[in-house]
Amino acid sequence: MGDDDVSHILFQGKELLALRDKGGGSSMKARSKPLTHRLNDLYRRHESVRLEVIREDAGTWISADGERILRVLPGDAAGASLEEVAKVWASQLTRALDQGASPVGRNSASSEAPR
Repeated sequence: MGDDDVSHILFQGKELLALRDKGGGSSMKARSKPLTHRLNDLYRRHESVRLEVIREDAGTWISADGERILRVLPGDAAGASLEEVAKVWASQLTRALDQGASPVGRNSASSEAPR
């Protein structure tokens, strides 16, 4: 994997999840930046957020209060079950959002965190 092959979503310096699949996009940053913005928006609401895993024919998703925010892709799971990876990620995101700090994204090729 090259430097542009992983985009990390961090919380207080700890990795919450690592996106490893571009999902047909042009770059990992193109996939991770909208997610980071959405997570920051959820944080700024200062309300409890219900994250859940949705599994359907079209894929495995993490939703926030009924809105799909992240599709877990095969490259993200690195051979593991998409549903299990989604559950772990949803749990980690829930804990981070409940702790009241804003998640940030970091592309492994860049030290700058998109906000």
